[in-house]
Amino acid sequence: MKMITLNHVLIVSTVALLSVSSFSRNAVWHDSVTLWSDAAGKSPQKGKVHYNLGASLALRERYDPAEVHFKKALALAPDHKTHSNLGSIYFLQGRMTEAERHFELAIHYNPSSPDVRYNLGLLCLEQARLDEAKHHFHVAVLLDPAFVEALNSLALVAVLQGRFADAERHKEQTKASEPESEQ
Repeated sequence: MKMITLNHVLIVSTVALLSVSSFSRNAVWHDSVTLWSDAAGKSPQKGKVHYNLGASLALRERYDPAEVHFKKALALAPDHKTHSNLGSIYFLQGRMTEAERHFELAIHYNPSSPDVRYNLGLLCLEQARLDEAKHHFHVAVLLDPAFVEALNSLALVAVLQGRFADAERHKEQTKASEPESEQ
């Protein structure tokens, strides 16, 4: 029978320890919510961690805990993305006043974000504030001329306002902006 040497014991022990460590890390890496929850527990003062956890929760339509983490992220490091995502949650919940406030704050932090302008346009459209919706969709298109959703929304507003020639023009812009494979 072979003698077990100290080197063998060390190798087997190291492999066993690494296996246990790997197994416990796999539980953390199960999905983005568990990953960012673990990170938030270990780094509660990092805004980016709370932002990522909020975004992961929002993607799973878990809006209440997402709101909590977006608010923590804003308290630690306010930025346009967090305000925009918090505004989107409020919009989806029908909390239009709060949604509008956060979309406006997002624009304050980053006036050149076409997505935030588009979201604010959707909010105005939802409230039948057509001139304001038109303005925000128009700015979104100025910032990103290939923003198909904003062009379609401009066409919709034009139809709702009875400006059919403008609606047709926006539909033509949409067709010109779509990739060849989608036309």
